[in-house]
Amino acid sequence: DMLTVYASEGLRTLVIAKADLDEKRYADWAKRYADASCAITDREDKMAEVGDELEWDLELVGTTAIEDKLQMGVPQTIELLIAAGIKVWVLTGDKQETAINIAYACALLNNSMSVMMFDDVTPNDIYGKLQELLKEAEANEALSNAADTGLVIQGHLLLAVLEIPETAQVFLKLATKCKAVVCCRVSPLQKAQVVSLVKD
Repeated sequence: DMLTVYASEGLRTLVIAKADLDEKRYADWAKRYADASCAITDREDKMAEVGDELEWDLELVGTTAIEDKLQMGVPQTIELLIAAGIKVWVLTGDKQETAINIAYACALLNNSMSVMMFDDVTPNDIYGKLQELLKEAEANEALSNAADTGLVIQGHLLLAVLEIPETAQVFLKLATKCKAVVCCRVSPLQKAQVVSLVKD
């Protein structure tokens, strides 16, 4: 899979696909999307649901991969923030490989850190895994090793986390015990939900 190869090299990837729509289908969809965008409650959810309707049976056109260089001074700035005790979270739509590569490049993660990941975890198992990792993190905290822990989670699992308040709270407890948190493949709505979770 070339996308994985590109992403592991730190390149920003994009998949381009198309679908042929007749005028009636588009007009029906556009009306529903306009209605969703005017909704007073759950606007983002409704817009996302209608938007997803078109993202099926697409014809692959191609992929792109471009280098996305960090601005000068980013790693040093993040190191200073972390040294000052400021927690740094990255919420990105990037693939996991790209997000991790960038996190290492900007000194958010480093080779001496223990990085918690959820690659083999299903949405149904996420609560149990979070509880297990929270116990480990609390044990590390007692040994003063909390600063050496990072957490990486993907959007499909974050969706399951945020759906249930109890699970979200366990995730928050775990994440706040980590030096760095990377949430990848997340939608704009999920980014807003994570920010609200932390603020509340």
